[in-house]
Amino acid sequence: MKRKTYLRLGLLLLLWLCHLGMRAEDVKSITFLVSGKPVMFNLADNPVITYSNDCLVIVTSKTTVLLNVSEIESTTFSAEDATGIKGIAVGNMKMTSGTASFFQLSPGSTVRVFTTAGELLREEQASADGTATIEMRALPEGIYIIKTENQSIKIINK
Repeated sequence: MKRKTYLRLGLLLLLWLCHLGMRAEDVKSITFLVSGKPVMFNLADNPVITYSNDCLVIVTSKTTVLLNVSEIESTTFSAEDATGIKGIAVGNMKMTSGTASFFQLSPGSTVRVFTTAGELLREEQASADGTATIEMRALPEGIYIIKTENQSIKIINK
Protein backbone atom coordinates (compact mmCIF):
# COMPACT_ATOMS: atom_id res chain seq x y z
CA MET A 1 0.00 0.00 0.00
CA LYS A 2 2.82 2.40 0.88
CA ARG A 3 4.55 1.58 -2.41
CA LYS A 4 1.48 2.69 -4.40
CA THR A 5 1.23 5.90 -2.41
CA TYR A 6 4.92 6.66 -3.00
CA LEU A 7 4.55 5.90 -6.71
CA ARG A 8 1.57 8.24 -6.97
CA LEU A 9 3.34 11.03 -5.10
CA GLY A 10 6.52 10.53 -7.12
CA LEU A 11 4.63 10.63 -10.40
CA LEU A 12 2.73 13.76 -9.42
CA LEU A 13 5.97 15.42 -8.29
CA LEU A 14 7.64 14.43 -11.57
CA LEU A 15 4.78 15.88 -13.62
CA TRP A 16 4.86 19.07 -11.55
CA LEU A 17 8.64 19.47 -11.84
CA CYS A 18 8.58 18.89 -15.59
CA HIS A 19 6.30 21.80 -16.22
CA LEU A 20 8.25 24.32 -14.11
CA GLY A 21 10.80 24.93 -16.87
CA MET A 22 8.20 25.94 -19.47
CA ARG A 23 5.49 28.54 -19.64
CA ALA A 24 2.02 27.07 -19.98
CA GLU A 25 1.50 28.63 -23.41
CA ASP A 26 4.66 26.86 -24.68
CA VAL A 27 3.50 23.35 -23.78
CA LYS A 28 1.76 21.55 -26.65
CA SER A 29 2.39 17.88 -25.88
CA ILE A 30 3.35 15.37 -23.23
CA THR A 31 5.51 12.36 -24.05
CA PHE A 32 5.95 9.29 -21.90
CA LEU A 33 8.94 7.05 -22.66
CA VAL A 34 7.57 3.56 -22.00
CA SER A 35 9.95 0.60 -22.29
CA GLY A 36 12.08 2.60 -24.71
CA LYS A 37 9.18 3.70 -26.94
CA PRO A 38 7.68 7.22 -26.95
CA VAL A 39 3.95 7.66 -26.37
CA MET A 40 2.93 11.25 -27.22
CA PHE A 41 -0.29 13.14 -26.53
CA ASN A 42 -1.34 16.51 -27.89
CA LEU A 43 -2.54 18.70 -25.01
CA ALA A 44 -5.07 20.31 -27.37
CA ASP A 45 -6.90 16.94 -27.15
CA ASN A 46 -7.38 17.64 -23.41
CA PRO A 47 -5.99 14.36 -22.08
CA VAL A 48 -7.35 13.34 -18.71
CA ILE A 49 -4.68 11.45 -16.76
CA THR A 50 -5.69 9.31 -13.81
CA TYR A 51 -4.01 6.57 -11.79
CA SER A 52 -5.57 3.13 -11.29
CA ASN A 53 -4.10 -0.29 -10.43
CA ASP A 54 -0.44 0.69 -10.97
CA CYS A 55 -1.32 2.23 -14.36
CA LEU A 56 -1.69 5.73 -15.70
CA VAL A 57 -4.95 5.92 -17.60
CA ILE A 58 -4.87 8.60 -20.29
CA VAL A 59 -8.19 9.40 -21.96
CA THR A 60 -8.64 11.81 -24.87
CA SER A 61 -11.50 12.29 -27.30
CA LYS A 62 -9.58 10.05 -29.72
CA THR A 63 -8.15 7.25 -27.56
CA THR A 64 -7.70 5.64 -24.17
CA VAL A 65 -4.25 4.37 -23.19
CA LEU A 66 -3.09 2.46 -20.11
CA LEU A 67 0.58 2.83 -19.20
CA ASN A 68 2.10 0.59 -16.53
CA VAL A 69 3.82 2.95 -14.07
CA SER A 70 6.76 0.57 -13.61
CA GLU A 71 7.49 0.75 -17.38
CA ILE A 72 7.51 4.58 -17.63
CA GLU A 73 11.13 5.67 -17.96
CA SER A 74 10.56 9.41 -18.36
CA THR A 75 7.93 12.08 -18.91
CA THR A 76 8.52 15.18 -21.03
CA PHE A 77 6.44 18.26 -21.65
CA SER A 78 7.25 19.80 -25.02
CA ALA A 79 6.53 22.75 -27.27
CA GLU A 80 6.45 20.22 -30.15
CA ASP A 81 2.99 19.72 -31.59
CA ALA A 82 1.82 16.09 -31.56
CA THR A 83 -0.53 16.57 -34.52
CA GLY A 84 2.05 15.40 -37.03
CA ILE A 85 2.69 18.83 -38.53
CA LYS A 86 6.34 18.73 -37.48
CA GLY A 87 6.49 14.97 -37.08
CA ILE A 88 5.38 12.30 -34.66
CA ALA A 89 7.17 9.18 -33.52
CA VAL A 90 5.57 5.87 -32.60
CA GLY A 91 7.86 3.02 -31.67
CA ASN A 92 10.41 2.72 -34.47
CA MET A 93 8.45 4.92 -36.93
CA LYS A 94 8.57 8.67 -37.43
CA MET A 95 6.02 10.50 -39.57
CA THR A 96 7.18 13.80 -41.06
CA SER A 97 5.50 15.76 -43.87
CA GLY A 98 3.70 12.76 -45.32
CA THR A 99 6.70 10.42 -45.17
CA ALA A 100 6.75 7.42 -42.82
CA SER A 101 10.35 6.63 -41.88
CA PHE A 102 11.21 3.38 -40.09
CA PHE A 103 14.40 2.55 -38.21
CA GLN A 104 15.84 -0.30 -36.15
CA LEU A 105 14.30 -2.89 -38.47
CA SER A 106 15.96 -6.17 -39.35
CA PRO A 107 17.76 -5.76 -42.68
CA GLY A 108 15.57 -7.15 -45.46
CA SER A 109 12.40 -7.18 -43.34
CA THR A 110 9.23 -5.86 -44.96
CA VAL A 111 7.09 -2.81 -44.17
CA ARG A 112 3.60 -3.13 -45.63
CA VAL A 113 0.73 -0.63 -46.01
CA PHE A 114 -2.80 -2.06 -46.00
CA THR A 115 -6.26 -0.54 -46.34
CA THR A 116 -8.68 -1.23 -43.49
CA ALA A 117 -10.22 -3.87 -45.78
CA GLY A 118 -6.86 -5.71 -45.83
CA GLU A 119 -5.77 -4.79 -49.37
CA LEU A 120 -1.98 -4.51 -49.69
CA LEU A 121 -1.11 -1.10 -51.23
CA ARG A 122 2.63 -0.66 -50.66
CA GLU A 123 5.54 -2.82 -49.66
CA GLU A 124 9.07 -1.71 -48.84
CA GLN A 125 12.12 -3.77 -47.83
CA ALA A 126 14.34 -2.51 -45.00
CA SER A 127 17.82 -1.60 -46.19
CA ALA A 128 21.05 -3.07 -44.82
CA ASP A 129 21.09 -0.35 -42.11
CA GLY A 130 17.58 -1.32 -40.94
CA THR A 131 15.70 1.67 -42.37
CA ALA A 132 12.76 1.98 -44.74
CA THR A 133 10.68 4.88 -46.07
CA ILE A 134 7.11 5.00 -47.38
CA GLU A 135 5.63 8.07 -49.04
CA MET A 136 2.12 8.42 -47.62
CA ARG A 137 1.45 11.52 -49.75
CA ALA A 138 1.13 9.26 -52.78
CA LEU A 139 -1.88 7.53 -51.21
CA PRO A 140 -5.40 8.97 -51.20
CA GLU A 141 -6.93 10.26 -47.97
CA GLY A 142 -8.06 7.45 -45.72
CA ILE A 143 -7.18 5.12 -42.88
CA TYR A 144 -4.27 2.72 -43.35
CA ILE A 145 -2.55 0.01 -41.35
CA ILE A 146 1.24 -0.10 -41.55
CA LYS A 147 2.79 -3.39 -40.44
CA THR A 148 6.42 -4.04 -39.64
CA GLU A 149 8.02 -7.10 -38.10
CA ASN A 150 7.31 -5.81 -34.57
CA GLN A 151 4.31 -3.50 -34.73
CA SER A 152 1.12 -2.46 -36.47
CA ILE A 153 0.25 1.23 -36.69
CA LYS A 154 -3.02 2.81 -37.75
CA ILE A 155 -2.49 5.99 -39.79
CA ILE A 156 -5.08 8.53 -40.88
CA ASN A 157 -3.80 10.05 -44.11
CA LYS A 158 -5.23 13.55 -44.64
